[in-house]
Amino acid sequence: MIFFLILYDLIFLLGLFIYLAHHFYYKKINLSALKEKLTLYSSRINQKKTVWFHGVSVGEVLLIKKIVDNLKNKNIVISTTTLTGRRTAESRYSSYAIIYFPFDISFLVRRAIKIINPKVFITLETEIWPNLFYYLKRKGVPIIILNGRISEKAFFWYKKVKWLIKLVLRNVEFVGVQNELYKKRFLSLGVDEKKIKVLGNLKFESISVDEEKQKKFQEKFSFLKKEQKLIIVAGSTHHPEEEIILKIYKDLLPRYNILLIIAPRHIERINYLEKIIEKFSLSFLKITEFSHKEPLKDIYLVNTVGELLYFYSIADICFVGGSLADYGGHNILEPLYFFKPTIFGSYMDNFKDIEEEVLRKKAALKIRNEKELKNTLKRLIESSTLRENLERNAYSLFSENRDILRRNLEVLKRWLD
Repeated sequence: MIFFLILYDLIFLLGLFIYLAHHFYYKKINLSALKEKLTLYSSRINQKKTVWFHGVSVGEVLLIKKIVDNLKNKNIVISTTTLTGRRTAESRYSSYAIIYFPFDISFLVRRAIKIINPKVFITLETEIWPNLFYYLKRKGVPIIILNGRISEKAFFWYKKVKWLIKLVLRNVEFVGVQNELYKKRFLSLGVDEKKIKVLGNLKFESISVDEEKQKKFQEKFSFLKKEQKLIIVAGSTHHPEEEIILKIYKDLLPRYNILLIIAPRHIERINYLEKIIEKFSLSFLKITEFSHKEPLKDIYLVNTVGELLYFYSIADICFVGGSLADYGGHNILEPLYFFKPTIFGSYMDNFKDIEEEVLRKKAALKIRNEKELKNTLKRLIESSTLRENLERNAYSLFSENRDILRRNLEVLKRWLD
């Protein structure tokens, strides 16, 4: 194993130069992040034994929220890999030490472990790091993988180096997986069956709604319902999804009593979207300019951050973007949390596990192109029965996944008490 880790270090160091050049060029890393990845931490870390959580980016950082909230009086350190993950962690876990995950090079990993002083290391989904796992195991630190998953693509490559993955995974104390399929994949890669258990998908527990804020929000925007219009919310949209949606909407508008809210994934594109809407000769208003005194517009543009979830709550029909164009998709559980009839496209690489579960329960509708999106919207607008069926299925989906947080916390007790 030592010989392999030496070779791994050399390969990692060579690849690191390419990684840094690429990430600095595309602004995916900055100097402060680089310092911390080299274990020169800016955060003050309590020298007492810590519970070390690791989440690569925003999604994984949000996944641990309810688990962390349940761990009272624990000395917690949270590491992330990306800049956006770090910003999210700082906003959600301000009372804990937030750091960048170290480069997986032996001397850096040993230094990180010494500074962080973990009692247990908990990572999310498919983070497998040879050096870190080896040196944590040597120090007697249990390694726990929660919400474990191995995508079809990753599984294909892992099988090519099964002997290596088996060496790394034998250091893991426990793997809590999302479903039976992922359990089989971990088992085939060498994880001991006694160390693995299906606990469900934590993404069903990751949505957090401020009920007071939601109530005020719905009161504020109840005005949009005054003419009994069906509200369509297109959330987390990218280019060219907005133009496709606008084209469909303009065609449907003369025939149906509908209203469209567009929430682009990146609000810096608002000015661009205003110009596009003007070309379609549709009336619009930015949500920050919303007033009950204004007559209803055809379209409302969401130019705020962190409110999309609440706009889903007032919708009658939702479309989740980043999925009709190839952006990997976004979280379809957000509108489904409110049992909203939901449409998404075929590009869902970042949410394959959720997509499979949702389609299994027939809780949302998947479309492949502009024509299918238009026809599906028409069906939903015209059929209250179809909308009600989807609402019931969404309720069933969340009911089935209600105890996932409890199951994960019960498993963790063994290493946290």
